Amino acid sequence: MPSPTDMAGVGIVQYLAKFIPNLSDISDPFRKRLKCDIQELKQLVSSAPVLRFYNVDEPVTISVDANSKGLGVVLLQNKQPVSYGSRDAKAYLPDSNDKLIDDELDISYIEKQLPISSRKIAEIKDATEADENLKKLGSVVVSGWHNSKEMLLDDIQSNLNFRDEITVIDGLLYTSQCICIPKSLQQEMLVKLHEAHLGIVKTKQRAREILLWRNMNSDIENFIKNCSICNKFRKANCKEPLKSHDVPSRPWTKLGADLLEFKGKH
Repeated sequence: MPSPTDMAGVGIVQYLAKFIPNLSDISDPFRKRLKCDIQELKQLVSSAPVLRFYNVDEPVTISVDANSKGLGVVLLQNKQPVSYGSRDAKAYLPDSNDKLIDDELDISYIEKQLPISSRKIAEIKDATEADENLKKLGSVVVSGWHNSKEMLLDDIQSNLNFRDEITVIDGLLYTSQCICIPKSLQQEMLVKLHEAHLGIVKTKQRAREILLWRNMNSDIENFIKNCSICNKFRKANCKEPLKSHDVPSRPWTKLGADLLEFKGKH
């Protein structure tokens, strides 16, 4: 029988307690030691960084931080973590008792990471301000999404799948790391994306790195399919025409056979 390591092991011995004199005195040091271990475990379980249960009656603190490698967020109550998050996170603070502790994120740093000039950034801001659909979408993002889909406008309903990713920063709408392009600039963006006359797949990959608008993929496909230069130099995959035999004038005039190998002979 191996040495007991928990109360289950002691229980095996307790089953025979009436046959063993002074068993309680003998096992007392083990029980005390186990009790100390349990108290230590209770302390570890009830202290950070172990998660605590969420209490609807206590105020919430949301702490976020970001760097060049990622984004992190922790939801706290009474300075103890309730939940952790990373990568894509968005805070909703419906109660005035909730408190947000955010990282001092420099907007100019985000813009510097985009392969877009500051002049073009300013142009996109002006076009976004003049775009009615993006203005409505930005207002919904800032004020909060309505719980009922029917209460949203048709143009905004199409963005419901991305609502946890859409943010408004300094007059620009972002979906993850991509800028939402207003309608008036979409044709210009298509021209710039296809300057090198890449194929459909490569052009889509290039666009998804920094840009986004509704039906962007189909717009790229149609633009490239109608590109005169691409159509002019596109390889023509013509099939070799079939060559049929002359129709014989009477039966058995022409015979044909398949070649095969049998016992090393053809």
